[in-house]
Amino acid sequence: MIMVAFSVVMTVVVLNYHHRSSDTHEMPDC
Repeated sequence: MIMVAFSVVMTVVVLNYHHRSSDTHEMPDC
């Protein structure tokens, strides 16, 4: 349960960071 919550939080943070840092679509969305 803790691992799942940690994974979800990390995913959200990473996605938000990438979306904020990359204004232009340089890297394609996998």
